[in-house]
Amino acid sequence: MKINFTYDEQKYIECLLSKGAGSINQPNNKTKTYEALLAYTSDIRDEKTVRKFVQNYIHDNKIKLSDNSVLMQAEWDKMCNGFEKCAELKIE
Repeated sequence: MKINFTYDEQKYIECLLSKGAGSINQPNNKTKTYEALLAYTSDIRDEKTVRKFVQNYIHDNKIKLSDNSVLMQAEWDKMCNGFEKCAELKIE
């Protein structure tokens, strides 16, 4: 099974907005990035503002997206065969 890890800014924004504030089970468990977004703007429905926040956050925190993708790809490649075998098992 081949999975390619890439960065998709739109997907990141969707994930930040939908998951960053916590979950039904843990509503007060906000991520640090989501808390930084709230400090940056109160209008999280403004896509341009949120997009600008994400771009600034990545730049300011010196996040190397390509390096992270390479590391995740390497880790997946190490375990993918074992995952495939487990995923093929049928539990009755």
